[in-house]
Amino acid sequence: HPPTHSAQIANMAHEFLLLYGSQGGTAQSVAELIADDVAKHGITANVTCMKDVKEAKALASHPVIVMVCATTGEGEPPDNASRFWRRLKAKSLPLDLLADTKFAVLGLGDTNYTYFCNMGKQLDARLEKLGATRFYNAGYADAGVGLELVIEPWRQGFVSAIKAAMNMADTGTLQLQPPSSERTACFNKHQWQRWALILQHWALILSLSTRASGCS
Repeated sequence: HPPTHSAQIANMAHEFLLLYGSQGGTAQSVAELIADDVAKHGITANVTCMKDVKEAKALASHPVIVMVCATTGEGEPPDNASRFWRRLKAKSLPLDLLADTKFAVLGLGDTNYTYFCNMGKQLDARLEKLGATRFYNAGYADAGVGLELVIEPWRQGFVSAIKAAMNMADTGTLQLQPPSSERTACFNKHQWQRWALILQHWALILSLSTRASGCS
């Protein structure tokens, strides 16, 4: 059966637009990692290259937008993001274009160059100027010391932030995760006792059933 209208609305409420601008493929890979992170929590990230956004005004139809963008040359956008950036910074755009949109930006750069993470900073500022609300602080990762030093903690905090932005309850992942040491201690103390009683109960039932059937 096709999904009901209410189910379609519910599914849309757990989706967001994840745009990337990538010169060598790193920003795209990071965007895909973020998509994998949120998928474990029942959220769909529509990963899209910035070059595929034909009109800046189309962004207004997305309640939540996340951008991952590298910086090239003298603070310039990647080749696959240059047209998108020209459209986004057009003076003709109304300053309330994204008044109903929440956003977050992750910039990739290198402090060995003068304009570190310039595109990430420019995107963050432009989205805010167009009326969008920042739901998670921008991250600026430095290839000069290791991108992962910023990307990893940014990813870890992002899931809770986007759940809050989407008004989702933070109920954990859809997959079992290794418990913390504190939870392990609690589990060892209480849960094992409970499971031991359950196993004893079923062992007794199995024993009685076996005897009744004449099996030795």
